[in-house]
Amino acid sequence: MRKIIWVSRCVFVLLFVLPTYLHAADETPPPVIGVPFSEKELKAYSAKGQSSITGVAFGRTNGGEIICSNSVYLFPDTEFTSQWVKQSIEHNGPIRPSDKRLEPYTRATRTDPMCNFWFYRLPAGSYYLTGVIEYKSGGSKMIYGFVELEKGEHQNVVVAH
Repeated sequence: MRKIIWVSRCVFVLLFVLPTYLHAADETPPPVIGVPFSEKELKAYSAKGQSSITGVAFGRTNGGEIICSNSVYLFPDTEFTSQWVKQSIEHNGPIRPSDKRLEPYTRATRTDPMCNFWFYRLPAGSYYLTGVIEYKSGGSKMIYGFVELEKGEHQNVVVAH
């Protein structure tokens, strides 16, 4: 009797549990940020400033067609966001951090038909720019850039793939 119960358990594991486990192991796990979130690092980015960033955000197909990123996101460079960007690039992940605590410090804008974007009244500091290119073939690609601003400085940047 014990042998039948043991065999039944083995069959259950082989038929139901193992395939579920193997399928889950094939999926790419979501990025996990190992650096603690620091409100202290972000405090300077909550104020209005005198700096600005303008630029273009686009991708180019193999045939040379230019495709604009619809939106561009700007968020401060901290240890937390640096790790998030690195992981997102590796996994072609989301274009903006999903941690709700970053929302007050994240800015977003839409591009115009010529792929231009604008961010004004920024405090001095270091920033990441991200966007996504949606190719007609159905694929998408994250684009990103990095900008350091001094007080009152304006920078024009290209964020492209």
